[in-house]
Amino acid sequence: MNNQRNGGMTAIGILNIVFGGIGTLLSLLAVLGGGLLAAFGTAAQSQGATNAAGATATGGLVMVVGFVLLLCWLGLMVGGIGVMKLAPWGRTFSMWCGLVIALLNVYALVTGGFNPFTAVCLLYGGIVFAMFNTPAWKAAFSGQPAHGSHGSQSSEYRRAA
Repeated sequence: MNNQRNGGMTAIGILNIVFGGIGTLLSLLAVLGGGLLAAFGTAAQSQGATNAAGATATGGLVMVVGFVLLLCWLGLMVGGIGVMKLAPWGRTFSMWCGLVIALLNVYALVTGGFNPFTAVCLLYGGIVFAMFNTPAWKAAFSGQPAHGSHGSQSSEYRRAA
């Protein structure tokens, strides 16, 4: 049975916690900034500005995307804690949050152009999703031996005897 974390799992767990914390703070700033933009757009619209509707809509969109990213980054941080414990929910949280973060950053790259931070987030989210779908990592989090490790059963029988 593979109940040991390897170096890659430890690194991903720590990075999930660190990136999750940073992403959570940045997402909170995005939600706050979007809310301020929407509020200023609404205030300008009430004073008769004709082009303020765009600011209100953009601020609302930034708030929604920021909130979704906030949930994903929090999930990634919690998933990092689960990865460090080799908990199956840690794999699930990390994998799906990494996928959503990668997809949202693909959208950001397509609509907003190249941004190094967005590219790094896209790359990290994709790597996290890919690594947690490898057979060895699936086996480590399920408590089952990895495919191809036939010798582990005989050693368990020897210990039992």
